[in-house]
Amino acid sequence: MVKKRLIPIFLLSFVFLYISPSSAEVLGIYFPPGKRAHRPIINLYKNAQKSIHLAIYTLTKNDITRALINAHKRGVEIKVIMDDEKALDIHSDDEKLEEAGIEVVKDGPLSLMHNKFAIIDGIIVYTGSYNHTRSGTEYNDENYIIIKDKEVAEVYERQFQKLWEKYKR
Repeated sequence: MVKKRLIPIFLLSFVFLYISPSSAEVLGIYFPPGKRAHRPIINLYKNAQKSIHLAIYTLTKNDITRALINAHKRGVEIKVIMDDEKALDIHSDDEKLEEAGIEVVKDGPLSLMHNKFAIIDGIIVYTGSYNHTRSGTEYNDENYIIIKDKEVAEVYERQFQKLWEKYKR
């Protein structure tokens, strides 16, 4: 019980070391597994107005894929970076995204895209260990935090753009 309480305190302390506590808003801290553990992420995608930039190891959770495609259909700019080897998995949803017109960039053969973060509308970031899969949602011990802060979003956006340029072919 004590361990579960210390983790959020540690995460919050870490976040506030790098950002101004007066401007940052932690929108949630989540610890899958749980059948609905991905719902906060889907809600972020449903409410996105301008952009979703996602760096992800693997994507097989159909609900998340649908939310990305629906956001794209609403005119939200979607860009996804994912691991090239995981994209070869039979259940990977990279092709569904590409068929919907979403730009998907895969890392190179000597790299491992193991990031798990997204920037929404240039102001909200979620990051953690959470894999966008059924196992990550329902079985694995995972975590993610959602932060609303322009400075944090700018740091993550710079990293996203750096990776995008590195892997875009």
